Amino acid sequence: MHLAQSTVSKHLSCLRDCGLVTARTEGRASWFTLADLPRLKGLLEVADDLLDTSGTTLSLKNHRDHENLEDGDL
Repeated sequence: MHLAQSTVSKHLSCLRDCGLVTARTEGRASWFTLADLPRLKGLLEVADDLLDTSGTTLSLKNHRDHENLEDGDL
């Protein structure tokens, strides 16, 4: 990713606050896992619908269809 560590941390904090991910700490590292896969899939479907309606091309749709999403790990 081409994002600053602080940006990623803020986004993960927001996702944790929304209940979409959980975090566990091992030493100085934090491991994030999807907390509610059905809820997340529903959220992505709504986002896809909004982007389709606006005519925006979505690379997230390809990511959503990736089989790793089913594993629950980020």
